[in-house]
Amino acid sequence: MPILFNLLALIVFLAAFYFISNNFNQPVSFQLFNLSFAETYMGWPMLISAGLMGVAIFLKMMAKMTACQSTQEKADRQREKAQVSMEESSGKVKALESKVETLEKALEKALNTGGANS
Repeated sequence: MPILFNLLALIVFLAAFYFISNNFNQPVSFQLFNLSFAETYMGWPMLISAGLMGVAIFLKMMAKMTACQSTQEKADRQREKAQVSMEESSGKVKALESKVETLEKALEKALNTGGANS
């Protein structure tokens, strides 16, 4: 899925670059807050803004990937702790089973010995 998003981002960036390069030397007239800008060449400002957007998106994605890696590392540590805890519990169960077995043998021996004396 990330490959698809990276491919789409590349396509969008290349399309923007294509349109900017085709219209690089075209004069544009526009009005902003009652200020009129006549016959302004917008090639460089558009190219710079596209480059800055690309850098901003790259930095945002790097931050997102770092956060995902951190989350993955936390999940790995929790899984390892759970596994260690399970192994400790398994060891305790085995120790208790061996104690019960020893006590059962001792009880049988005591019953056999006590039954023979009676």
